[in-house]
Amino acid sequence: MAGCHRGGNTKGSFVMKMRHLPVFALVALALAGTPMLSVQVQAQSAPENTAPGNVPAYEDQELKAYVTAAVQVAQISRDYTPKIQGAQSVEEKKKIQQEATGKMTQAVKNEGLSVEKYNEIYTAASMDPKLAQRLNGMLEKTQ
Repeated sequence: MAGCHRGGNTKGSFVMKMRHLPVFALVALALAGTPMLSVQVQAQSAPENTAPGNVPAYEDQELKAYVTAAVQVAQISRDYTPKIQGAQSVEEKKKIQQEATGKMTQAVKNEGLSVEKYNEIYTAASMDPKLAQRLNGMLEKTQ
């Protein structure tokens, strides 16, 4: 991701890099029929119901799948945001949102993750600096 620095704040690095992209809560919320603009706001506020000590352990393979899916979902979001903003009617906007949601969901599933697991990992990374650091390292290796 261009413009992102290496190192620094271990808690926020991965989450902050990816927060610039409305992706993490996007898939689950979009599946629930939430309009994309509302989803973007939700994605930028970190969930607060998980304490660092309660974060489950994740295998590297699962986290690598998550990072790969997150990058793909971010690209889909970037591709579809202008289309949604340019929609001429509510029906057209909904149709485009549904298409984007389908592609995002498929990107997550293609990496072997459920939408629920994808969002769970995001929530955990928001609360656990060590997990965020692991994800950040994996993200940097994909660039």
